[in-house]
Amino acid sequence: MTRRRQRRRGNLFLIIVVIGFCCIIGVIGILLYSSSTARKNFGQPSQDLSLLQKYHLSYTLVMQGENLLNPTNPAMGDQLIVVEPGESVDSVSNKLFFLDLIPDTEIFIKYLIYSGTDRCLRSGEYYLDGSMTPIEIAQKLCTSLGDRSEFGILPGWRVEEIASSLDSYGFSFKSSEFLYLVRNPKQIPNLPEKYKGFSSLEGFLAPGSYKLDKEISAEDFILILTNKFEENLTNRIEKGFSKQGLSLYEGVTLASIVQKEAIVDKEKATIAGVFINRIAAGMRLETDPTVQYALGYSEKQKTWWKVPLSYDDLNVNSPYNTYQINGLPPTPICNPGIEALRAVANPEQHGYYYFRAACDNSGLHLFATTLDEHIQNACP
Repeated sequence: MTRRRQRRRGNLFLIIVVIGFCCIIGVIGILLYSSSTARKNFGQPSQDLSLLQKYHLSYTLVMQGENLLNPTNPAMGDQLIVVEPGESVDSVSNKLFFLDLIPDTEIFIKYLIYSGTDRCLRSGEYYLDGSMTPIEIAQKLCTSLGDRSEFGILPGWRVEEIASSLDSYGFSFKSSEFLYLVRNPKQIPNLPEKYKGFSSLEGFLAPGSYKLDKEISAEDFILILTNKFEENLTNRIEKGFSKQGLSLYEGVTLASIVQKEAIVDKEKATIAGVFINRIAAGMRLETDPTVQYALGYSEKQKTWWKVPLSYDDLNVNSPYNTYQINGLPPTPICNPGIEALRAVANPEQHGYYYFRAACDNSGLHLFATTLDEHIQNACP
């Protein structure tokens, strides 16, 4: 009996070993199948995953991730989603789920981890539509720089400075196309007629921050800037120009000079008053920024606004050299901000005809009524 029992126990053990071996083989088969199928349907797994994580996530995706391969809501149009800098994967997934762009946050996050996309989500503004699969959405959030850009123009930039910053934002048009249209306003179909008669739109491209679609055309880009200028140009400002004896174009031209001369806003109206006084007295404006504009780009200083100007610079033969010409230059020299426009429309009333930079590097100016006083204000 003892031998029989031993034989039975031995057989049972052998059966258990065989079953265990078969189970192991079955599990290995399932894992290998899952891994192969996951690679086929969901792409290569991230190299940062451990072997156990790869097999676990592969199996989970194969069993539960079928919805990731199809659009969640094919009939839905574009939806704008904003991914903030440093935003968590959970937060982004919840936004997508709320917009009905993914079927489930848990399986979507597991795909992100499987593919390594969880580590490369880019901040930005994206247009996502219902025809995209969750996998396509994840890939776009990882590889794209976004569909919208926040583009900024600083007060006092000339059109070349605007153009030089355009290409880095990924817009569909080139800076050369922008410059051509700015200098040929008649080629912009929907531009207001009053602008089409200008030789250039320099001065009428409103500074500020703009959120723009990257697929925007050069024409529409310019229209947005000029429309913003129109919003800034209130009736009060236009009436103020007229009160100073200036047309719209002359008012913007003088505002562009004030913009480049004034460092602090509180002095803009005072500086505008100096120029108004000089124009009324028949004096030349004699302002350095117009000479800087005439000189153009300085290769040595890598700037469009050379500082300091030499004696030879002040003698440059140009219609923009206000040390040589009477009155205003032929066009604005930059794109002024709203404060400069307001300053020219409502200049400070005073008796000053001269100003120069203070010697304390404060950005402020010393103002004078006479040339003698002006000379005395020179730095020692």
